[in-house]
This record gives sequence, C-alpha cells and structure tokens, in this order.
Amino acid sequence: MVERVLQEAQMEDLIAKFPEDFFPGRNLTLQGRQKSFADVGRFDLLFQDGYQTNILMELKKRRQSMKTPPNWRNTKTNWLD
Repeated sequence: MVERVLQEAQMEDLIAKFPEDFFPGRNLTLQGRQKSFADVGRFDLLFQDGYQTNILMELKKRRQSMKTPPNWRNTKTNWLD
C-alpha cells in the first residue's frame, strides 16, 4: 500500500483556497500568507471571520496519532498592518 502525504505548502494552498471545506460555517476570508508580526512571529495564513476576528494559522507537517489531541490555540487579537 502506497501512502500519499501532502507537503506543508500543499496543505496551505488547499486551506487558503477552500477554507469553508476545512472550517465550515466560519465565513473565513483570506487576508494574507507567509507574513510575520513582531509579537507573534511568522505565520502561514491569516484569515478574518464573519465577526471581523483575525485568525492566524501556522501549519506543521507531521503525523498525528488519533489518540493524541491536536495542539490548537485560540487567540483573538486585532492586528494592524
């Protein structure tokens, strides 16, 4: 059996193009990619939701055990460019 694994850039492209498929009902709009903020550091994707909340995503390619919960954080911050 051949296992096909997505690269991090491919995952980023898919989430950027189809956020509703990954996060249904969140009304995410892509605001930026591959940027950094002084207090946060680098991030892969920046979305804004229907409530004007900015959501930063940093993707990491690694295998995840179904027994181990994902390491996710919610941060609500308004960023100015």
